[in-house]
This record gives sequence, structure tokens and C-alpha cells, in this order.
Amino acid sequence: MGRLSMGPVLPFMAVSLGQATGSPVVGMLVNEFGYGDAFAIFAAIGILAAMLSPFYPRSIDEESEEEDETGLQAAYDNQLQLVEDESVKVTGSTV
Repeated sequence: MGRLSMGPVLPFMAVSLGQATGSPVVGMLVNEFGYGDAFAIFAAIGILAAMLSPFYPRSIDEESEEEDETGLQAAYDNQLQLVEDESVKVTGSTV
């Protein structure tokens, strides 16, 4: 199993680092090149990052063990199994 705790941590770290470093860098580029050229530079960087995204790693674990399904689809599938099997019986009264 991978390091599941890193899942929510990495995006928040990226956002905070981007805010802390992005503002001074953007300010410097706007002062040096003007608004239009600074926008074009950041647009080119964004397009390059988007073009390289298929090469990003998909998971931390190289070996994936069979795990239980989670998420909305797994809950829906589980609910369907319970309805088809009728294995859940309601006992007692509800008030």
C-alpha cells in the first residue's frame, strides 16, 4: 500500500508554494516585460506542462495489490448486490 497520507498533502503544499513564490515572480516579469509578454510566458509554461502531463506518474506504488473498491461506484455496486441477494433484513420497529 502506498503512502495514502500524501494524497491530500501534496496538492495543498503545491498551492501554498505556488502562492508564496508566484506573486514575486509574476511581479518581476510584469516589471521587466510588461503585462502582455508576462502573460505569454506563463501561457507557454502552462501549455508545456499540459503537453507533458501524459508522462506524469499515475501512482506511487509500482506493485498494486488487489484492494477493495471504494468510492461512489463501489457503494452503488454493493447496494445492488444487497438488493439482489436480499440478505439485509430489517428487524425491530422504527419510531
